[in-house]
Amino acid sequence: MVNRNLIRGLDYDDELMEQELNESLADMDPDDPLSLIAGDVTLNTIVVGKILRVDDEFVLLDVGYKSEGQIHR
Repeated sequence: MVNRNLIRGLDYDDELMEQELNESLADMDPDDPLSLIAGDVTLNTIVVGKILRVDDEFVLLDVGYKSEGQIHR
């Protein structure tokens, strides 16, 4: 349940939030989806990971990022 009085009491400045967001994203290339990933990951780079599961079609890998990855067997 949302406490609307608590939310109303927050000091929120739209312009400041927009400025901070723009500063955070300033160095990222919008045409490169890998630029959003923390670290030095580029195309055709080998990363170390842990195999979590192997099934008939895919191998599920944990490479230390937010989501696991899967590759075709």
